[in-house]
Amino acid sequence: MNEKSILTPEYKQWLAEIKNKIRSAQLKAATVVNSALIEFYWDLGKMIVEKQAQTSWGDKVVGQLSKDLQEEFPDLKGFSNTNLKYCRLFYKFYTTVFQEFGQQPVDQIDIKNKKGSIQQSVGQFMQQLVAQIHWGHNILIFSKSQTIDAARFYLAQTIENGWSRDTLALQKNPYYMGMLAKGSVR
Repeated sequence: MNEKSILTPEYKQWLAEIKNKIRSAQLKAATVVNSALIEFYWDLGKMIVEKQAQTSWGDKVVGQLSKDLQEEFPDLKGFSNTNLKYCRLFYKFYTTVFQEFGQQPVDQIDIKNKKGSIQQSVGQFMQQLVAQIHWGHNILIFSKSQTIDAARFYLAQTIENGWSRDTLALQKNPYYMGMLAKGSVR
């Protein structure tokens, strides 16, 4: 039998197209999952902040919640005491910054960019910047930034330049911070 080989250049190109589609679908799926995780951490942080404001439980609630969630979901990561505190800090950082910025409602903020000032909702801000990067990157940004301009700058630079967490940590240095303070970086 003299079967014709299908490993022709045409087949190889077709296979390459299929592989690219698979990689593209994987990337889209990972992006959607990351976005949902960031949104969940935001909601969790909000729930913790609200419960602490309504009760006298204080920080004890975080430790107990961590224990209970880890018991209920032993195969899921992200419910450590430390991570729950980061969820709370994540929510508090952005809502506090938004509240203080021009005394606007929590759900809106003016963000200055090169073209002027744009009014943006927290949801838009989350979708456009915060939800596009991994949780570890977000932790570095909101825990080290003192202003919304600094956080926005590092979010945008991380997305634009594809910074790893280590690179982001190196970039959060006095040189850039000085530029932010002078208003050179927007």
